[in-house]
Amino acid sequence: MTMMITAHHNIVSVLLTLIICTICCGSIIVFSMQTKYDLTNMMGIMFILSMCLMIFGLVAIISAIFFKVKFIYMVYAALASLLFMFYLAIDVQLLMGGRKYEISPEDHIFAAVQIFLDIVYIFWMLLSLFGSSNRD
Repeated sequence: MTMMITAHHNIVSVLLTLIICTICCGSIIVFSMQTKYDLTNMMGIMFILSMCLMIFGLVAIISAIFFKVKFIYMVYAALASLLFMFYLAIDVQLLMGGRKYEISPEDHIFAAVQIFLDIVYIFWMLLSLFGSSNRD
């Protein structure tokens, strides 16, 4: 699915997004491995932020369809990419262990898929921010 999405964008914008995503995800992973702060305590806050983002997404869809507001999707993509970056930091700390919540070693496949999906969602949101379509 990611290849289908990137096929509709220019090569330069896809490569720029890939570089930005790689730098952001790498720095988030290094930060969450080295920090003393326990981000796994913030699962309730993340749930509330996710619900707020979902409601904002519904408002963005309605405003884009009925009121022809185009920039609100850019705001949605920026907020979603920040939210998924925070999810990536939490998931890395869950995988590393030693915090309040942790994933058991038997669930390493689940943790790998979770981190992979976080990175893919970050890439999609950044591509919708920085990507220029072939149709433009």
